Amino acid sequence: MRDPVRTKPWLGLLGLLTFVLSSLTTAGILNLSAGRFNSTLVGLPFIVIGHGIHGMFEMLWAWRKTKEEEPVRERLSTVYADALVTYTLTTLTYLVTFGLAASPFSNLGVIKVFSRAVCLAVVFNYLYLLCFFGSCLVFSGYLERKAYHGLYCVKVVPSIHEGEDTEAPPSGWCYPTLRFYHHHDNNRHTPGASTSDVHNFHVLVWFLREFVAKWVTNTYVRPFMVLLYLIYVSFAMMGCLQTELPCDLSVLLPVKSQTLRYRAVHQTFFGSLTPIIGLYVYEPLAYWNASVRAEIGDITGGFVRLSWLEEFTLFLDHHNDSVNVSKEHFLRSLLGPFLHAPDYARFADDLVLNHSARPSPEIKASRIFLAARTTNRSNASSLQALLETLRLLSVSTDLHFIAYSPSFIFVDRCAASLSGALAIPCVSFVFLLVLSALVVVEPLGNAWVIVCVASVEFGTIGYLTLWGVDLDYVSVLCLNFALSYAAGHCSTIAFAFVSGRELTRTRWTQLALELQGAPVVQSLLCFTIAVLPLALVPSNLTYTMFRCYLAAGLSTILHVLVILPVMLTFFPPSKKARQQKKRCEQHEEIECVELHCENRVMADQVTAL
Repeated sequence: MRDPVRTKPWLGLLGLLTFVLSSLTTAGILNLSAGRFNSTLVGLPFIVIGHGIHGMFEMLWAWRKTKEEEPVRERLSTVYADALVTYTLTTLTYLVTFGLAASPFSNLGVIKVFSRAVCLAVVFNYLYLLCFFGSCLVFSGYLERKAYHGLYCVKVVPSIHEGEDTEAPPSGWCYPTLRFYHHHDNNRHTPGASTSDVHNFHVLVWFLREFVAKWVTNTYVRPFMVLLYLIYVSFAMMGCLQTELPCDLSVLLPVKSQTLRYRAVHQTFFGSLTPIIGLYVYEPLAYWNASVRAEIGDITGGFVRLSWLEEFTLFLDHHNDSVNVSKEHFLRSLLGPFLHAPDYARFADDLVLNHSARPSPEIKASRIFLAARTTNRSNASSLQALLETLRLLSVSTDLHFIAYSPSFIFVDRCAASLSGALAIPCVSFVFLLVLSALVVVEPLGNAWVIVCVASVEFGTIGYLTLWGVDLDYVSVLCLNFALSYAAGHCSTIAFAFVSGRELTRTRWTQLALELQGAPVVQSLLCFTIAVLPLALVPSNLTYTMFRCYLAAGLSTILHVLVILPVMLTFFPPSKKARQQKKRCEQHEEIECVELHCENRVMADQVTAL
């Protein structure tokens, strides 16, 4: 700002310190409570910044609209009444959405750990902003009353007006950069209009008023903005229709890891085979019985097998032994010449024997290794189908076995992620509807916020898919953040519009952008800049978070500055009806007033009015 007294560079830095303190407090409590940590917590500071920086700019903007001559206590109470209502509702939205993800409703442990940490961080973020940053505003208020410079913290003299006496500015090396400050009057003559210098000399408000507000509400521009929104929805729909269940291990690994190099070579040369699957039989079986071997053969049929049982059967055939032998002869041949042979000694690790059993040892458990051939080089869908087939076999046969591969962990994670990605944001959206309906007085403002949040969520999912981000647990967390983030920023503009009186719909759309657009734009730009360094981290997980956060931020900017203002000029509430209603109420009040006046002519004129 051009005013050296009312500018707030140190308050901005103290606001960042507020977020650092809340994050450290959250980390300390998690450590003291033996909390669990995982790699997704790297995205927690960015959610703290996205939540806290909006409240900080709202409080700063409400502080700028107060008079420096007023008592600091009254100024702070005005700030709390003006800014903390919306910020409290935004905090509740974060707690509801991430609280649902941390509840037993979620079926992924990584989402629960992250969501609990987010809820704790949001609570402390709110408390620190209310107490610590509020105290910083009080300190700044006393400096403003004494006309101290906002950057150098030295006294600044008022500017020289015609007919006024003023002291000569003190000498010093820093005074050429201090300049003078003007005494501002914050009184407004038109409801909602910015006739004060407090708004006129701020460059962001000037830009929003003179360019953005007038441009997006122009009669000839609005049809193109509607066309832009239809293009936005079309591409988002295209992305949503292409959303698939991911089963790619690379999203969890560093970019230059040896595992990724191995997977690339494997997919290039040996992609026709699925990963090795272990078939573990964990009960004693009569392997010498032909029917048991046939049942195992039915289960493993169609696989490329590495089976001790098949090799032992071929060993017996090679030595002209009958396959249908007794238990004693089967075990004696197995433990004797078969496992002691150099070619078959490796199968000793595939058998668990109980030597204490009488009259002869028995096989407690065994394992067989399997691999399936597939024509799908990615192995994603084939591995998912294979897992489902083996699970059906495990419950439909009398044989007690477990089929396991390390890749099945990620397949299960993918299956759980799809249900979580669809269920958690949807239920959070329903809770947001109920919460806003209970605490919001203006139903039309509530409706516009819900429409914008749904549009941002829909666009975030679609464009993330087009950007190569699938629905996994990381995108689920980012979808919850996008829901709360969009609700907090769109509600400020929507409620500023619906609360307007006496002016036209287009004019109040412009005033909503002018009066409440500056803190929203500041918050969105700061958050977007803050997440840009994530793109440089050599990690697929972090890069996925970067793409999710950036898509949510850009979609919210588009709705706040373009889509929402244009739609408000087309659809209700109508300002003319409210203006006529208010005039009728005032007219009825004037007619009911009984004037006791000696001047009869004056009374007749008032009655006619």
